Formats: sequence, structure tokens, C-alpha cells
Amino acid sequence: MAEEARGLYVAKDGFLGLESQVATRRTRMEIPNGHGIYAFPGKLQERVVPIDAWCVARDEDDLQQFNIAVKSLGARGGMFRTAFEFRGLQVWADGYIGTTGIQFVDNGTGRKARLSIPLEFPKPQLYGENPLSPFTVASGGSVDISHDGNFEAAAVATVTGNMPTGWRLAGPSGAGITVNLPVSSSSVVTVNLATGWVWQNGVRRLRAVGGSFRPFVIPGATPVGITLSTPSGSGTASIALPNTYN
Repeated sequence: MAEEARGLYVAKDGFLGLESQVATRRTRMEIPNGHGIYAFPGKLQERVVPIDAWCVARDEDDLQQFNIAVKSLGARGGMFRTAFEFRGLQVWADGYIGTTGIQFVDNGTGRKARLSIPLEFPKPQLYGENPLSPFTVASGGSVDISHDGNFEAAAVATVTGNMPTGWRLAGPSGAGITVNLPVSSSSVVTVNLATGWVWQNGVRRLRAVGGSFRPFVIPGATPVGITLSTPSGSGTASIALPNTYN
């Protein structure tokens, strides 16, 4: 005897916004007494993934349990991580339930309900596992880092060793960051190379960047060389770089 259907089933064309590029916002300004408009660079907006599905249950009590479970998703309005898998690609993003909320409507049978989940992600990027990450570079050396995505990725470096007077991580064309925090057995420093944010033993440190900071991100499929240097001592940087997609 065939097993009775039970569970959540995505409706036809009920899963949009994941594989499509998100909308672009751009400042629009007409050229006074001229043809056309000024050309401003565009920026991607947030990613919206509305899910339209059916919930099929054994009976009314079972349907009610599905109702409770589904509406617990993001029930307190906070962010949560959502993982997706399609055609062998596994990605994730952090988001929340949209302002319309989750809709769960019984179709009158007590066993079936229409379900709408408006997922919204503040950032357009989708992230996946990079089998080559983390990359490692020792002081005085260099390493090429890369990822398999199609969008700019932010590298996060964790620096350890014995560098009492600070150190510098440098990328292409003079981009890089100089950090004046010491590194030792009791001081592990982490830095986001795209934002310049620095943490020491898990605590964010302000005014830890010495000299100029020029952020850099890692484009997909193009290796970028990174060097680690220090005036004294020695150390190692472990650089995490996720596959990043738009």
C-alpha cells in the first residue's frame, strides 16, 4: 500500500528569487538642458525569496501541529540562517520573515492548507562552502586565495603567533590593513579585510588600525595574492573565504 502523502510541498512556480539576480537600485538624475541622465553605479538591493507551498496532514490535529511548527520560524522577529540546495549547489544566507508574515490557510478539509513564507535577506549574497578555505600565510610570505562564486567575497583573517609590535596584511594595488594590536599566545586577532573591523580574543577593538586602511574583496574565479609582514617576531594568518554568489 502506497504511503499517504504528508508534509510541506512547494507549489508550481512557488519558489522564486533564489536563482534570479536581485533588483538594482540606482540614483536617477536628469541632465539639465541635455539628453539622457547621469550615469551612476548601481547597487544590488536585498534578496526576497517568497515561498508558496501546500501543507498536507493526516488530520486536523496533525495540521494544527504543522501550523504551530511553521509559524515558529522567525516568530520573534529576529534573524536566522536558511540553507538551500538546488542542482547540487548548497548555499546559505541570514534573513528574516517579511512584514506580511507567514500565511497558513486551511482549504476547508482540515487536512490541507495553503502556505506562504516571505523570506527576506538584507544582503543579496548567497554563501557556500569553499573547499580550499582556510588559506594560510606565514609572516614574510604570500598566498593566493580564491573562491568559486561569481560575486565579491569578504575574507576574514585570524592571526596568531608572536608579533608584539603589530603586523600588516596586504593585497593587490596597495590595498591592505595595518593592525597595531600585538599577537601572542594570549592575544589572537581577527580582521575583516573588507570592512576593517578588528577583534581581539573575540572582542571588537576600535582604533586598532594603524595608518591607512584600503579595503579589498576577492572576486570570483580570480586568485588574489595576500602577504603578511611584521616589524618584529613571526606569525601566521588563517584566511577564511566562502564561495559567494549573487
